[in-house]
Amino acid sequence: MCRRAVVLAIVIAAFAAVNQQLRSQVVQPQSNTSSQVPKKHESVKGDINAIGNRKIGGTGVGNWYSLESEIRMGREYAQMVDSQAKLLDDPIVTEFVNRLGQNLVRNSDAQVPFTIKVIDSEEVNAFSLPGGFLYVHSGLILAADDEAELAGAMAHEIAHVAARHATRQMTRSNLASLLSIPLIFVGGGCRPGDTEYRPPSGTVDSHEILPQF
Repeated sequence: MCRRAVVLAIVIAAFAAVNQQLRSQVVQPQSNTSSQVPKKHESVKGDINAIGNRKIGGTGVGNWYSLESEIRMGREYAQMVDSQAKLLDDPIVTEFVNRLGQNLVRNSDAQVPFTIKVIDSEEVNAFSLPGGFLYVHSGLILAADDEAELAGAMAHEIAHVAARHATRQMTRSNLASLLSIPLIFVGGGCRPGDTEYRPPSGTVDSHEILPQF
């Protein structure tokens, strides 16, 4: 077992010990029915008690991609990541990270199953791909002060998938390209000598959602 894997195992064991100690000290709050009554003008999206049923990230004008196509796209990107990145195969670390992530997913608005993997890298980072593919760098695990801090970073990436930010961004890019087509006829969409349409500057290509290693 390499030195990094040993250190990661020690860190995870420490997280578990602290988490167990905190759970033993938790005092169950007294029930207060008045606080559970939703406000009259409170939107569903702002109600944390409705997590999982808030219809966040739906398909429509703002997102032209179905969940199925988003999963297929994410799987293709994930295969690229798996072939280029060095994945950590330590069962203790991967099981811990996957268990923590899946617990977050169950308590989120995500509409897709998640595949969670650990990249053996000193970089303090985590990133998600469309369709529920989440990658956590081992450097982030080592840099986290406790399990809650690591969970916060992972929850941030899960929220991107739940809100379908990647395909929404791609939809905006496609829409901007379509709206700029009339510029071709006034000379704004092509340069002298060009034989094909060029999207205006500022639009985002789909490949830009891929992380850089």
